[in-house]
Amino acid sequence: MTGKTRRALCGASFLILPSALLIGWLVWQDTLPPVLPTHWEGSGTPDGFTTTTSYTTIIGALLIGAMLVGQAACLRGGEGARWWAAGAGMVQGLMSSLWFVPVLLTRASGDPATARLDAWIVVLIASIGWGFIPAVLYPVSRLTVQTTRITPMSSAAPEPWQRSVTSRLFLAVWAMMIVVALGLVILSLSEGVVPAIVGGVIVLLSVPVALISTYRVSIDERGVRVTSRGVPLARLPLEDIADSRVEELVPIEWGGWGWRLRPGGSAIITRRGPGLAIIRLSGRMFAVSVPDAESGQAVLEAYIVKHRCE
Repeated sequence: MTGKTRRALCGASFLILPSALLIGWLVWQDTLPPVLPTHWEGSGTPDGFTTTTSYTTIIGALLIGAMLVGQAACLRGGEGARWWAAGAGMVQGLMSSLWFVPVLLTRASGDPATARLDAWIVVLIASIGWGFIPAVLYPVSRLTVQTTRITPMSSAAPEPWQRSVTSRLFLAVWAMMIVVALGLVILSLSEGVVPAIVGGVIVLLSVPVALISTYRVSIDERGVRVTSRGVPLARLPLEDIADSRVEELVPIEWGGWGWRLRPGGSAIITRRGPGLAIIRLSGRMFAVSVPDAESGQAVLEAYIVKHRCE
């Protein structure tokens, strides 16, 4: 799929949710009550209402605004365009759920005052994941920045190599998420099940953050392995490696920090700077932030040469 086609699909994705809201409004407008629940207390009972027409107008305007921003990012490109597209998609996802959830709850209960939110809050939280669609569709070229090739070691029996990485930033984010989740669980004792559900979702989201906060990169006769607290994050055997090099990893090129996925490759990025980049036989790239990447790449090249000579 060409870059031009991917840009067109990225821009077209921003038409889906505004169209869905328009269709929903046309189908249900005659059966909707004059007001919709737009705020709920901790127990899930609605305690705030907005007129249906005004609420729909506001949500529609925000959807169209996000659509224009997202389409401009997809079609014009430029530095940070993928971030803008993802952000606009997240806004669209959240705004759509903020309209459809109250409408569906009201239609099911028959009365806005009894339209309880309960577990539907998970839908509201998950709706921001819509931003992944334009982010994945947006064309991102492979890294073409500073590349350093290292001469392989001449040793016939290279020594295994490993480095540990600890990110204070991710540790702090993980700790904050756990504290918030515990606070919500405690709050649920008096406010109902909704805070506990949100706390559970936050705990689940904190797991990948915890894994990225500290990990180890190992290179030996088995290939390259990235593990965190005994959990394998990546495993690349020598027979699957076509090439390796040192890359200047720039988070914005990959869409941010953490475990990054994009067309053509994946990466674990915890800082800006040199990292180990590996090209697999399939042509896909795997990159990882690691200190002393130059020596790691030299060891890996030595193992590859030894493996191919056997």
